[in-house]
Amino acid sequence: MSLLYVTVPNSEAGEKIANELLQEKWIACANLMPAHKSFFRWEGEIQGSEEHVLILKTRRLDRPALTERIKDLHPYECPCILTIDPIHTNPEFVDWIYKNTEEI
Repeated sequence: MSLLYVTVPNSEAGEKIANELLQEKWIACANLMPAHKSFFRWEGEIQGSEEHVLILKTRRLDRPALTERIKDLHPYECPCILTIDPIHTNPEFVDWIYKNTEEI
């Protein structure tokens, strides 16, 4: 299984991405975290804004295709999409992930 860490500008964007990916069976589960303050450099300027974090749980699959799908749904020009491969997992949870996603 894999986790994807994706930042979004607001809960509406996070819900839209999560619901689309669930409908399309790219993911088995999504967690939308409350707003937090992010600081970053954009176009040469240091900026800060509130963002939410979306954690997506899926099987190990065609990551470039999933990344492109998230980019299609995402409002940012350059979204943060990070894949995290857990070292140790609960086998029953991994089975549940595979039962609730499709091989792409």
